Amino acid sequence: MIYITGDTHGIPGKFFVFEQLQKHIRQKMTRNDFIIVAGDFGFVMDNDYPRTIEFLNRFDFTILFVDGNHENFDLLNAFPVTTWKGGKVHKLSDNVIHLMRGEVYTIDDLTIFTFGGAESIDRHLRIENESWWASEVPTREEFENGLRNLEKVKNSVDVIITHTINSRILTHPCSNMPKYNFLPTQTTDMLEYFEHTVKYKKWFFGHFHYDLPLSENKIAIYNSFIKIAD
Repeated sequence: MIYITGDTHGIPGKFFVFEQLQKHIRQKMTRNDFIIVAGDFGFVMDNDYPRTIEFLNRFDFTILFVDGNHENFDLLNAFPVTTWKGGKVHKLSDNVIHLMRGEVYTIDDLTIFTFGGAESIDRHLRIENESWWASEVPTREEFENGLRNLEKVKNSVDVIITHTINSRILTHPCSNMPKYNFLPTQTTDMLEYFEHTVKYKKWFFGHFHYDLPLSENKIAIYNSFIKIAD
């Protein structure tokens, strides 16, 4: 099974809730079942992260995540890069895996394209390399990596998972997105390109801290757990 949820910000309570829900419905989870976090994972923020990751190993399921804008990228990018399910990953432990930008994975027969990152609108209140990192913004190289990997699958995937969303959604007057102080950015412009060039069935994103389907196939996720594959 594959479930997706939104920003966890280093708080394990969401995983506990999910675990208890599965026990209530007598659904046994294994390491071959997955929860994907749509950015702002937040469990690798300081040098105490080995203890935190060890704690996450208590869960029977496997935790996957794309990066958001609230991650310690110095620590995250220090993990060795390996290949998993057809794409490049940072494997933090046996059951905690970072799905990198611009990669395509095949998980339970689903093709999943991931592209994390977003700009922090409050970075002027933060300290660089202590509470925010410039690497929160995807690079041109990561964008081009995504283009190459999508070309390999003929620009067609089952699912796209990002942290933020494409520019048009933020600015279109007919969008039912809550009107926060979010303007188009370098990241949302990259995602706008994918919007126009990639065929997909579902697109999930976090970042905005609400649960709301914007359309039949584009869904904002935060507290909910949505099953995307059995």
